Amino acid sequence: MALSNQAKILIVVLIVSATYIYSKVTKDFYEQFTKTQAPILTTLPKFGFKELNSTKEEFSQFIFKDPFKGIFVHFWGTWCSPCEAEFPELIKFAKKTENDSVKFLLIAINDKSKDLEKFLKKFQPLPSNIVIGMDDGNSMDLFGTSKVPETYLFDNHKNFVTKFIGPQDWDAPHFIDQTKSNLKL
Repeated sequence: MALSNQAKILIVVLIVSATYIYSKVTKDFYEQFTKTQAPILTTLPKFGFKELNSTKEEFSQFIFKDPFKGIFVHFWGTWCSPCEAEFPELIKFAKKTENDSVKFLLIAINDKSKDLEKFLKKFQPLPSNIVIGMDDGNSMDLFGTSKVPETYLFDNHKNFVTKFIGPQDWDAPHFIDQTKSNLKL
């Protein structure tokens, strides 16, 4: 049983139409993932943390007790080998920016005080612009962080400047130049 020419044309039109509709639906679906959107985190959120070896500290005490030109918020853990590997360079970087009024809040995730104290003994004394904080359980969620290490930079108006995902080579000269440029130091 042979198909007539009209039936063949109808089948071809149906296949082309179905292909077009499928591609249009698929394109619309995938475009939602590629649209450029403003960053979710635009300003430094208020969050609680416990400073190592002290009672719970108010967020505003750390931020406003001294004038600052920028603040790095770094999420890390002593149990995280990439975090441990980058830590000495991060301390050196903080030391280089100490006179520029740049602060560093290093938030330890899922760590105990005794583990932090043992780890930090190798780096004493820490630069004066560093505060070691312990996560209060919700800071990572507020920042949208799902893994460590991860670092955020905010300016003196608490506006989001940039984000560093994963371990960084903090000893590289471009980090000082980039920080001075971003914070207009």
